[in-house]
Amino acid sequence: MQKITIGILIGIACALTISTAWRDDYNDHSTRPNQPIAAAPSRQEVKFARFFEKKGSPVPVEMAKAVVSQKRPKLMAAVAVVESNANPNAKGKAGERGAWQVMPYHGKVSHNVHEQCDQSARILEELIREQDGNLKRALAHYNGGDKPKRVSLAYADKVL
Repeated sequence: MQKITIGILIGIACALTISTAWRDDYNDHSTRPNQPIAAAPSRQEVKFARFFEKKGSPVPVEMAKAVVSQKRPKLMAAVAVVESNANPNAKGKAGERGAWQVMPYHGKVSHNVHEQCDQSARILEELIREQDGNLKRALAHYNGGDKPKRVSLAYADKVL
């Protein structure tokens, strides 16, 4: 009888120890109380992050998150790669800046990848509306301004 009682007590003690250790691991976020738990990346984010990584982007994960949040993520990714090889710190000869090479007359170009992407997406959507949905002409205007040239049409073909 005494052996059974000791065995039960040891079993209870082990169970309590394991239970306490599990609870401490589970509540580890209590050491950083106001930190949200990060969500796992979506399949689309992973796909675009790999794409940007292959293209040599210095921040592939941030670029992926930025394009996935847009209405036309594939278009935004293609424009970023053609414009700057997906480098958010790129600077062009004519004064354009960022991964999507936005001209300063469109407004201040942020160093934040998400803001750059939002700004470029707004410009592209406006151009698509102005060109009655013709994506090739809209891209030519994105690249060449008001009077796109042959070079801009070749740019549009490269993006598409």
